[in-house]
Amino acid sequence: MATSRQLRRLESVTRSPIFSHFGETVQGASTIRAHGHQDRFILESERRLDENQICYYPGIASNRYVYRYSDQTSNWYNWDDGLQGSYAHQTVLESP
Repeated sequence: MATSRQLRRLESVTRSPIFSHFGETVQGASTIRAHGHQDRFILESERRLDENQICYYPGIASNRYVYRYSDQTSNWYNWDDGLQGSYAHQTVLESP
């Protein structure tokens, strides 16, 4: 659980610069266009998004692993309960 919290914290910390950069870019759009620096700002936005995704993907992968593990475990328990119920039912029918 601590790992999940840390991954969410990292993702949140890297998300903040994306929004601040976007807001600053929108406010200064006319100046950016006037000086011809559109490509530089696009590359900076992409770099910040890439940093965020680097932190986001492990969280998704770990959540998926936990989901699959818990799903498989519950399937095994259900299968075992079914076998035990079947065996108990058969034992009751066979008893004199």
